[in-house]
Amino acid sequence: MEAADKDDGALESRLIEILFGEVEPGDPLSPPIVLSTNFKHGGVGESWEYSYTRTGNPSRARLERALAFLESGSSAYSFSSGVAAMAMVFRLLPPRFRTVVPNELYGGTERLLRTLEVPLGAEVRSVDFGDLAAVRDAASDGVDLILTESPTNPRLTVYDLAALSKIAKDAGALFAVDNTFATPLGQRPLELGADLVIHSLTKYLGGHGDLLGGAVIVRDEALGKRLLRLQRSIGAVLSPFDSFLATRSLVSFPLRFRRQAESAKIIAEGLRDHPALSEVLYPGLRNHPNHQLARKQMAYFGAIITIEHQGGLEALHRTIKRSRRFTLAEGLGSAESLFGHPATMSHATMPAETRERAGIREGHLRLSIGLEDPADLLRDLQMALEP
Repeated sequence: MEAADKDDGALESRLIEILFGEVEPGDPLSPPIVLSTNFKHGGVGESWEYSYTRTGNPSRARLERALAFLESGSSAYSFSSGVAAMAMVFRLLPPRFRTVVPNELYGGTERLLRTLEVPLGAEVRSVDFGDLAAVRDAASDGVDLILTESPTNPRLTVYDLAALSKIAKDAGALFAVDNTFATPLGQRPLELGADLVIHSLTKYLGGHGDLLGGAVIVRDEALGKRLLRLQRSIGAVLSPFDSFLATRSLVSFPLRFRRQAESAKIIAEGLRDHPALSEVLYPGLRNHPNHQLARKQMAYFGAIITIEHQGGLEALHRTIKRSRRFTLAEGLGSAESLFGHPATMSHATMPAETRERAGIREGHLRLSIGLEDPADLLRDLQMALEP
């Protein structure tokens, strides 16, 4: 679905305008859910905007217009999950495609490539994306896609998206960025040269832990038309009800994410020198190895903190059990604060040597900061980390 035209209003004002639209007297203020699968045709052979929900639905279209606006894209396309959205990006590529990816990659993306795309003939080249010369070398003999996430899951490494986009352009490759962690408030990869942006709508954009969805936003209209054909043909579309839930969630997204990011910075600062921790990873900390790049590239540093306990896995178990404010659960970006253990959860299906190369260890714990008071969360963590 194409983006709405932009004007001079602030992001929140324009977002509300796009989500609610022009309302006539007697119209409902909250957009209704259009659950119908079928739409009436006016006549044989006549073309209509909506005919069958797989190919188009008003509830989904409203959401996609807002997503395209948030990411400064020409159009957006929503899917039944974040992994489904990523799979659609791969379907844009030729058979036996070649791609360059970072060593640090979300476990679901790595699994998708390793178990589905590589057996079909894809070639995946993994390198350190912090070493731009290594990326350039990996792409030098021709690749179809350079794919990254930034900040990465779970180590929160930040990559230079503008530099990577230039490498992709020089190689004649598409450049795609998973922007789930940063969100459109934190950074807009399309404005830095990316061709595609991928989101798990389940996370911050959904934000309530009650919907499953994904999205791809594109800069180029021609690429968008190709993605629309895939969306309609393969049919892994976001349901009308999940589209409604995501639309509801976007109304409060700017307020939620700003609060979560501000709280995360407070908590990261409070944990930075904790004696029980060997690592506190957060791009907003001055001692983060990519802090200067993050300051240049990001408006907000995100709401994820990753820590490593000095005492290893056993001490980590004690910390998790002692906490009152954090829940151990899959996922992130919800209103409630969550613990995630990457080695046994988000990256559990990765081969051990791949996890090791990505720097993911058993002692790492990912903190998804919610909407609770940051002082309460920090006190809870300090209590849970006591010997």
